[in-house]
Amino acid sequence: MEKLIIRPSSIGTFLDCSAKFRFQSIDRIAVPKALALAFGSAIHRPLEVNFKQKVNTRQDLPTEQMIDEFSAAFEVETQEVEPTAFFETDKGETKDLGVRMISVYHNTMSPRIQPLHTELRFEGKLNDGGETDLEVTLSGQIDLIDSSHTLIDHKTTSRTPSSISEGYVLQQTSYKLLAETHGIEIVDNRIDYLIKKKQPEIKSFRVEPQKPFLFNILAVLIQSVKNETYVPNRTSMLCSRKWCSFWMVCEQKYGGRVKD
Repeated sequence: MEKLIIRPSSIGTFLDCSAKFRFQSIDRIAVPKALALAFGSAIHRPLEVNFKQKVNTRQDLPTEQMIDEFSAAFEVETQEVEPTAFFETDKGETKDLGVRMISVYHNTMSPRIQPLHTELRFEGKLNDGGETDLEVTLSGQIDLIDSSHTLIDHKTTSRTPSSISEGYVLQQTSYKLLAETHGIEIVDNRIDYLIKKKQPEIKSFRVEPQKPFLFNILAVLIQSVKNETYVPNRTSMLCSRKWCSFWMVCEQKYGGRVKD
């Protein structure tokens, strides 16, 4: 029996571009890590270290240690980034910006958060495989649930957001579903954006989970996989050689030209 593992982040990818979902989650084509993804992972590392230990100590780590954790993670993560990514973006300046972002978040937001659970990985079957030859599992890792049972996710962005993307709504809804399926109550959902500006900003949004929307998108996604039907979204702002690492294989598979 064929098995499909769907990650909450890949649901948004499917919504944006089903062809990219295919290359990433079905074909599993290896491509260099995007700089934005590497940067986000490096930002995540000190937050993970701090909140994991704070569950028991109830105290935040020193800011200097947070900076050290970020710096070490940044060097590791950027080893997988295509060197050409730094032609337009200076690596040292990017690292310095990350240091400022971590400092701002740690000094303003971390003291307000008492974690209850951190880095929880859950899986849940979406069908039993009995009526189809495709067994589907939803699998995700939750960053943080605080003492008020608020599920908190951390995102980095270069622009100050005015709202939450539908992809992130689906991701948060998936996390809530997985947590509750495993007996953990979620009272509220929140995304904390760390904004990549010269003077970093933090902006938080409450997320209203949309379970019917999630189930409908999942049904379309599963049908697309079963029928092997995928479409490149060449009208998307993110469909470019700069922002999509799959642009070359996409042109080879579907024809046409991905914009610069």
